[in-house]
Formats: sequence, C-alpha cells, structure tokens
Amino acid sequence: SYTVGGSVSGLSGTLVLQNNGGEDLTLTSNGSFSFGGCIQAGEVYDVTVKTNPSGQVCHVKDNQGTIAGGSVTDITVQCDTDTNWVQDAYLKASNAEMLDFFGRSVAISGTTIVVGAYAEDSNQTTITNTDGSASGVNGASASGAVYVFKRDGSGDWIQDAYLKASNAEAGDYFGYSVAISGATIVVGANYEDSNETSITNVDGSASGVNGATESGAVYVFKAF
Repeated sequence: SYTVGGSVSGLSGTLVLQNNGGEDLTLTSNGSFSFGGCIQAGEVYDVTVKTNPSGQVCHVKDNQGTIAGGSVTDITVQCDTDTNWVQDAYLKASNAEMLDFFGRSVAISGTTIVVGAYAEDSNQTTITNTDGSASGVNGASASGAVYVFKRDGSGDWIQDAYLKASNAEAGDYFGYSVAISGATIVVGANYEDSNETSITNVDGSASGVNGATESGAVYVFKAF
C-alpha cells in the first residue's frame, strides 16, 4: 500500500483536497501533505480541489496517475489570490465616425495603448501630439489612423497622440496592424501603393509615388 501527497504553497486559509472523489484532506498551512488512505500498486489516484480558501483559488499540478510501486510525493498545489475583473475604461477615438473600424488592431506596453482604425478617412499627413485631438476632415477614404492612449497621473486613460502616415492616401489601410515596445510603435499599412524598394531613415518622410498597387508599407514611430 502506498500514500498520495505532495506540497502546497501560497495558502492563507483553509483548503480541502479530495482524492478519487471520496477521501478529503483539510489543509491550513503550506508545506508537505499526504492523504491518510493507502492505495495499492496499479490503482489510480486523482487529486482535486474540493473547497478553495476564502479569497483564493488553488491549482493542482501532477495530480493524476497510477501507483507504480511507490508513494506519490510530487503533487503540487499553488494557491493565489482570487482576482475580480472590472471594466477599467472605455476607449473611443476623439474623431469617431461610422465605419472607421477603430480597434481592429490593438497593442499595449506598460501604460501605453495603441489602437488602429484602418478605415479612418482623414487626409492629414502629420502627427498630432495634442491630447484628445484628431482630424475631422475626411479627404482620404480608408487611409487609416492610429491612436495612442496613456494613463495619466490620476489613473485615467487619455488620448495622447493621433498618428497618420506622412504619405497618407485613400485606401492605404494604415493601422491594420500595430505593435509597441517601449517608446517604439510600428504600424502596418498593407494596402499602401508605393513602389519604393528601400528603407527611408529620414524622419517624417515616405514615398508619394504609387507604382505598385497594394504593395504595402510599415511605418516606425518613436517617442522622444
């Protein structure tokens, strides 16, 4: 006959484990544990959580198997604080309009969120760094835009920047994909039409020659 047990960590209350749906074991402290009952070689064991501690959720690992000729001592139980989610914010573009598809792409890094709206229609070709501002002039259908949000000192989210391609044109889909790492944002415009085949490292510059329909382009933005 062999015993089944292991170790528990993170426990701050009363945990009840159960083996094979019948034998209960109550634990109130961290460390090793073992069920009192014995199991014969060749029989199965299945340790589950019957009752979680108040305010905690416990997860069991390596909890199932067949007794192979020795006691089981490697079951691990990790107890963590139970998390309650709340809706912290509701983000909208400051120039929100029908069919902009704001939110098609989203990325986050720390306290900065980047949101793409690839069908936004502004013909603006500059970056707006004024909080909460974005163009309301629609002169380039589905040119696309990207919005940068940050958490302010009071913990509220604000629109920190409005990004547009320096060669923004209709149907470019700028913002169809976005990514952020630290102070660098990358934006994909998979329908951009330039036939340029080289990288432009001049700040704020991009080709305005359309010779390759929907060849696509990627724009890199940095904060300083």
